Amino acid sequence: MNLHRSLQVLCLTTFGAVCCAGTAGAQTLPKKSGSKAVDWTTKRIVFDMRAKPWASVLEWFADEAHMPLVVGRFRLPEGSFTFVGPKDVNGKPRKYSLVEVFDIINELLMVDHKFALLRRDGTFMLFPADDPGLNYLLPPRIELGHLPQRGNTEIVEVVVGLRKDVDADELARELKRIVGSFGRATPWGDDKLILLGSVPSLRHAIDTISDKLLTLPQVSPPASPPPPATACCGSAPRCRGGLLARLLRR
Repeated sequence: MNLHRSLQVLCLTTFGAVCCAGTAGAQTLPKKSGSKAVDWTTKRIVFDMRAKPWASVLEWFADEAHMPLVVGRFRLPEGSFTFVGPKDVNGKPRKYSLVEVFDIINELLMVDHKFALLRRDGTFMLFPADDPGLNYLLPPRIELGHLPQRGNTEIVEVVVGLRKDVDADELARELKRIVGSFGRATPWGDDKLILLGSVPSLRHAIDTISDKLLTLPQVSPPASPPPPATACCGSAPRCRGGLLARLLRR
């Protein structure tokens, strides 16, 4: 059984490397020259766009995040993007963190165009949201304590350590319904689990098995959601923002 699990993990790792290598010749929107990494939770920017083409929206966000966008063999979404942010009592526009802006953009991409933005170590990747490769090959593996710095629309992978008296195979089966069809729970040896899914589903899974883990870093969600705003895709018949959030909470 241990050998079977080791081969399973090895296959997933190998295929991931092959998939990433396949994007070597992909179209890339470069980041600003000489730019440094920014903190997605502390940097705040004004976000208000009216009928902007998707190419312009994604290029703008790549500049703000100081990360290049890799499009690959897929065409950028057609149509336009509009987001009307609220203003404060003094008439000044509200500022958003990069995590909040990422979720707003990504939600409409996934709901209206069936595409997803994946935030990897040094790039964004645009990928079909219904492609099996999104589930198993591309999502980044992050430290458990970094979940609070990730957006609710992000798909990531974490590794958790289990107490010696916990059956990893049995626990993985229990967690399958929590991580949903868009995720997985895979035993790694006898004392670890590899969990993949949306950030909210992973938080729920970790809360559910907290008494079975060796350590439990802080995985609380980011600050309260932003005030209501109007966001829509010019190519869609009507706005459907919020649908993805409901799906991710299931």
